[in-house]
Amino acid sequence: MELISYANSGKDYEKLADEIQDLSERKQAILTAEAESQGEKDRITEMMEFIENHADQSLDYDEELVRLLVEKVTVFENNVVVRFKSGIEVEI
Repeated sequence: MELISYANSGKDYEKLADEIQDLSERKQAILTAEAESQGEKDRITEMMEFIENHADQSLDYDEELVRLLVEKVTVFENNVVVRFKSGIEVEI
């Protein structure tokens, strides 16, 4: 409403309009970051629940488990990096 009163009074309202636009963009960026963070938390929780539910099972290789938890494995000359779907990376 302040913007309308600036326009009606003939004052320069471009600065206020730019500030409103900037704040709107910052708000959207924060909301996006929060959503991404919540998604990561959800994936970690899902991974932990799966591990807890299968803790009593044997330690044999399980293709289903690997595909559920692991995003990619990168093999280097001196080490291996496992990236989980939750975003966590472990260097072995």
